[in-house]
Amino acid sequence: MESIMKSNYGEVSKDFGEKLKQLRTSKDMSLREVEEKTGISAGYVCRLESGEKRAPTIPIICKLAQVYNLKPSELFSMAVNTVERNERIMDIGTFLLTYDVLYLDRILTVHVKNILIDIINDILLNEWNRGLERQILEMIDDIKNSNIWD
Repeated sequence: MESIMKSNYGEVSKDFGEKLKQLRTSKDMSLREVEEKTGISAGYVCRLESGEKRAPTIPIICKLAQVYNLKPSELFSMAVNTVERNERIMDIGTFLLTYDVLYLDRILTVHVKNILIDIINDILLNEWNRGLERQILEMIDDIKNSNIWD
């Protein structure tokens, strides 16, 4: 599994460990409690918090996010120093099709990503009416009836 340090998302923030520790202590949780709830060793969490380890994998981020009552994307945002703003700007369709996208800690299929792009386009580019509403509901049904996970 690729760590976020080696990904295209940016470098891990130097203060990510401090942020993790603040999250844990704000929940009055010990390292052992985090270990019990996530299956991640207390030693590893301690090394992340101290900054000794700085590159957790995405599944680790997902497990920690869950125990701290965050969305994985929220914890991921805390972990990563993003690149300059102009380099971050990307069309949402391009983003969805370029990157693996997590929902409920699982990766969405290309089919589902294309339907989501169509829904976004229909909502933003078309005048709302009963026909459009029906079309969007059909696309939502298509997602529900699809295997949405890669």
